[in-house]
Amino acid sequence: MPKARIIAGTHRRLQFETGDLPQTRPVKDRVKESLFNQLEPFHYERVLDAFAGIGSLSFEAISRGAQWVDAVEQDRAAFQLLTRNINALKMPIKAIHMDVFAFVQTKQDPYDLIVCDPPYKAALLEPFLKAIKKHGLYTDHTRIVCLHETPFNAPDFDVVSSRKLGRTFISHLKELR
Repeated sequence: MPKARIIAGTHRRLQFETGDLPQTRPVKDRVKESLFNQLEPFHYERVLDAFAGIGSLSFEAISRGAQWVDAVEQDRAAFQLLTRNINALKMPIKAIHMDVFAFVQTKQDPYDLIVCDPPYKAALLEPFLKAIKKHGLYTDHTRIVCLHETPFNAPDFDVVSSRKLGRTFISHLKELR
């Protein structure tokens, strides 16, 4: 089975399965590295990995200092692989098998970091940002990072920075005040 690796932090070089799932695309190492390097020296403990897939961003966040990750994935096959990877790596990640919009409605505590990596062809970023705003899942100090292929509309947010690596944009957002 194909594998990916954690690229930095305390679990550097640990490998996890990527499967051969047509509905997921593993996050490339250079995208993970850029995303998390852009966060330095920001400290985050509680992380929401929305559209978690097989867990690449969740594992990287834990390796780089997060204390807890809620990894939300709706697709059954991706969720099963995510769960296998969490168990194999023994990390403090809670795998949640449900629609991320339903999950957002159940949460009450804000996160320090929210990473959002939805399927590129689905127009989910704008509705996701509206949902986390409506349900108060972030504070003024929360970092929100979105991975996307094409520009998107974020009417209540300011794009603090955006960098393109290959076909992937890494955009850091902050709520407009």
